[in-house]
Order: sequence, then structure tokens, then C-alpha cells
Amino acid sequence: MRKATMRDVSEATGFSMFTVSRALNGGDGVADDSRELILKVAQELGYVPNRAAQALRRSSRDSVAVITAHASNSYYLNLMSGIQQMLQPSQWTVVLGDIAVNGTYDRAQEDRMINRLIESRMAGIISTVTLQPESLS
Repeated sequence: MRKATMRDVSEATGFSMFTVSRALNGGDGVADDSRELILKVAQELGYVPNRAAQALRRSSRDSVAVITAHASNSYYLNLMSGIQQMLQPSQWTVVLGDIAVNGTYDRAQEDRMINRLIESRMAGIISTVTLQPESLS
């Protein structure tokens, strides 16, 4: 079974793609009863928004990466908990990156992770460890 698309919601409700998009994304200019119908039909069809595509269109991100060394260490677990508590009211998503899996630092892993996070255009990166200057260039 294929995933329901915004076009499917548009066709099922009779509203334009523009109106459906604004309703699904909480935009202005959509009557409350229209928004309610669109959201109901989207749920019935099993429509799931593509957050990555939305982020690309908005050019703003809602994810923050936290880089740690050996994430199973209780220090980092407590630190992650605090970071998540602080970011939760803003509804930021926290992505964890561990550059010392099983307690063993891997320079190549650090380079790959930093590059991937930059490519992903995270809203921010919080590092709990000192990163190699070459990884940041």
C-alpha cells in the first residue's frame, strides 16, 4: 500500500494543494472548519508529513545534534537529559552522535559525523567534547 500524499488529501477534500498545505502546516488563511476537515481526512488516509522536505522548503531546522564520547557513560546520560529538558519547550528534536562508541575514540568517526551533521543542516550542534579543529573546517 502506498503512502498517502498531500495530493490525495487535496482530491479527497476538494481543496487546492495550497489550502491543504497551509492547513496541514498550521498556516494562516484557512477557515477553522476547512482546517478541521483537512486534518480529519489526512488522518483517515494515513497521511504523514515529510518533515525533511518541509525543512528544506523552510530552510530552518528543528533538530539539534549533541556530540558525545561514550554515550552510555552516566555523565553523558545526565547531560543529555538536561539538554533535552531545556529544548523540549521549544519542541526541538535532539539527535545524539557518539564519537567514542564502546569507549573508544575514532577520529574517522568524528570526521564522518561532523560532515554528516553539516550536510543535514542541523539547527545547531552541541559538543560535549573537544573536537579536532580539522573536523570543523
